[in-house]
Formats: sequence, C-alpha cells, structure tokens
Amino acid sequence: MITIGHQRVRRNWSWKVFANAGATIGLLLGMTTMGAAVASVRFAPACAASSPQDPQRAAAGRVAPMSVTGHPVAVATAQDDQSVFVALATRGLRDPNGIQVFQRGADWLKPQGIIPLRSHVSGLVPSPDGRVLLATLDDGLAVVDVARGSIGDPSSLMGYIETAGGARASGTAIAAGRYLFMADRQSGRVDVLDLPRIESGDFGPAARVGTIEVDVAPTGLAASPDGRYVYVVSDLPRPAVGLGFGDFVYGGLASFGPLRRAGTLSVIDMKRVDLNPSMAVIARVPAGCGPTGVAASSDGRTVWVTAQRSNELLAFAADRLLSGQRAGPVVRVPVGAGPVGLQLVRGGRFALVADSSDPNDSGGSGGSGGSGPAEEVCLVDTAAALAGRAPVHTGIAVGSFSGDIWVSADQRLAYVANNGSSVLTQVDLTALLG
Repeated sequence: MITIGHQRVRRNWSWKVFANAGATIGLLLGMTTMGAAVASVRFAPACAASSPQDPQRAAAGRVAPMSVTGHPVAVATAQDDQSVFVALATRGLRDPNGIQVFQRGADWLKPQGIIPLRSHVSGLVPSPDGRVLLATLDDGLAVVDVARGSIGDPSSLMGYIETAGGARASGTAIAAGRYLFMADRQSGRVDVLDLPRIESGDFGPAARVGTIEVDVAPTGLAASPDGRYVYVVSDLPRPAVGLGFGDFVYGGLASFGPLRRAGTLSVIDMKRVDLNPSMAVIARVPAGCGPTGVAASSDGRTVWVTAQRSNELLAFAADRLLSGQRAGPVVRVPVGAGPVGLQLVRGGRFALVADSSDPNDSGGSGGSGGSGPAEEVCLVDTAAALAGRAPVHTGIAVGSFSGDIWVSADQRLAYVANNGSSVLTQVDLTALLG
C-alpha cells in the first residue's frame, strides 16, 4: 500500500516484474554454472589418442567359442579350475540376470545351471580362500557359496549386501585378504567392505567399513601383490570448480571430441583405510583417454592401464606413483581399438588386452560364431615394452564386444566374455606361450 494525501492506494505489482527477475536470476545461475564447468575443463589435463595397432593374427586352433544363455559380462573360475562362473547381464526382457555355471572337461565346458540374481551383474571375484564368489550388482553385492554353486544350485546364494548408495558398481578388488573394494561409477567413490565378516555370513551394516571419494566414474581396481595399495582408474578428474549441476555440464564437455580430458589413476593406501578413509588416496595422475582396466605386475613394480579412447596400454612405475610424483606413464603401447579388459599372465611377462565395440552393433559377423563385429584379444609382450623394444602383438579372434578376461589358476587357459555375441571364448595359452 502507498499513501497519496489522505488516501491509501494499493500498488499492483505486475507479474512481468517477477518473470523478469526470475529470468535474470536463471541467466546468472546458468552463466555461473557454465563458467564453473568451462574452468574445470580448462584446468583438467588433455589427452590424445594413438592409432589402433594392427596385430599379427594368431594361428587357428587356439580358440574355442562356447555359447552361453544370455550376455556374458564377467567370468571367474574356482580355485581348482574345474568350475567356471559366467556373469550374465540383460539386454532384453527374456535375458536372465545371474551366474551361469560350467564344469570344465578336456576340451569343452558342460553347463550345470544358472544361479538367478535380483539385478544386473557387472563383475565377479572369488575370495582368496575360494570359499565364496562375490558378484557386484546394480544395487549391491551378492555372495555365493562356491561349493554348492559349482553344480549350479540356486540355493548357493547366501545373501545380499546393500552398498552405501545402492549405485551401480563397475569394478572390484580384494586387498590383503581382508578388504573388498567396489568402484561406484555413479557417485565417484569406492565402497570398502569387511571380507572376513562377509565370509562368516554377516551381511549387515557392520560389513561396511566406509567409502573413499575418488574421481569421476571409476571403472577398474587392482590391488598390489603385497596388499598395501589399491589402484583405481577413473574416466575423468573431479572438476576443479564444483558447483552442483555444473558438475554434469563439466562431465559432458570433458567427454566431447577435442575437449576430451584425460582420466586418472589413483592410489589408495591401505594403512589409511582403517584410520580415515577420506584421506586414503595418496596420489592421482593422468592416465590417458578413458582408462578402464588396471593391473599390477607380480613384483609390484609396474601398474598397467588400458586407455579405451587412447587405444593404448600404459605402464606406470609404482615407485614414482608412491613417491607422490605426477609423472606420466613410462611406456605407451598402441593396441587394438577401444581396449577394455586387461589380464597379466606369466607373472606379468605378457598382457592380454581385449578390444571392444558397441555391444548393440549387430552388423557383420561375430568372430566366434555370434552376431556383431569380430574383435580381438591382443597378446602384448610387456617385458619387451619395458625394455624399450618394440613389443610383439598377437591378435586372437574372439566374439563381439570383448570385455572381462579371466586366466585360470594354472595359467593354461584364458576366458573372454563376449557380451555382444553371447559367447564365452576359451583361449589356449599354452599353444601361444608354450
């Protein structure tokens, strides 16, 4: 109300005033958000891709494709190598979620059954003593008794563990036989679980040790041989200027073409996990475009990383990482297009690197009898690469969308999960390496 003389007159505020004020505030917030995202991209390290390597093709007769019921995303074996567990993910309404179990014969795998699980499976890891199999899910962790699971018994499912945020896991690692680490891609953290409690059947809150903040979209983990450190690769560094929704804008910009930023390799110190998980990350270094897989050599001296969008296998010196130096890789090895899966064999003397493509691309014919384009697993001579010699690359034809690789305990066989062609590819390593 306003007063004119002795009369009071009601002021009529126009809705346009409020609309203009709202638009101005929105514009300012938008500009601030974009500015924070652009600043974060500006400060993040860039990366450059190398051309995919064309490897020498391995002779025929060393690969055996086997059909599975669904779309395999991960594989693991029991300690005696006689049972093979294959994680199945859904791509359609009729696809099962669960673990298909096979028994190993002389030259074949015999299906035993499927252990159903409640949601999408993204990874498998057996406990060090071989008693339980841990399956990472969209909404937690499933625990399976290996003895009963070896015959495909659905009752082998012991129970589920709810993770802190229930977000999608993308990698696991076990350190010192005590801790299970799970990468949470959605929240940019690593969940830490108490493995002995889990094995004893405690699936409640006491099994959760804590969470460790890492970088954007962590995808792979590996423990050092002595269990002292855990290495984590993430798709992007955290934004230098964090501002709510601006973080999503930053992620989009930093993943786009010429603005593409390098991912990171982080080091977690196990001694700090018990004391203060929030301070457990002791080093972060750039690790190529789109790092996905990570593995530590058996002597603990070298950490290997697959950079999917760089088409490279990268080697980092562990001592330089642990000293806090922000040094880059000591060796960069061009491999096939879009490397994802990574396994070291023969004590790290060789590396198996799985190429990948879009699992929804059904064009062409699968290399192992399925739909989708043929792909390869690249066998890399890592010793030659570290010695400064040109490493020999041997290409092994597998099915479409190669992902997870598992090597049997006797180092005689490798198994490759081919999600796009519903095939598990068995590779005879003795025929390749002797």
